[in-house]
Amino acid sequence: KGAFRQMVLYWFKAGNLNTDRYVKQQLKVVLDLLRGRRTSSALIRIITTVKNADNPAALALLKKFVLKIEILLPKYVP
Repeated sequence: KGAFRQMVLYWFKAGNLNTDRYVKQQLKVVLDLLRGRRTSSALIRIITTVKNADNPAALALLKKFVLKIEILLPKYVP
């Protein structure tokens, strides 16, 4: 939108599986269900504004944030 840019990182989670493929996430959920296990699933998406067209800085910021939240995810998205 004009000069306004955002960078987005996202992945899918199903139980202890983290993947960039939606179908793989859903397959895990279905296979676990067939095995009598209930597996929660989620789309995890983080977004930042890209300032001054500095994509490397935006990516570094997102990666730093992911490192801080990754240990918290199992508590909120089991």
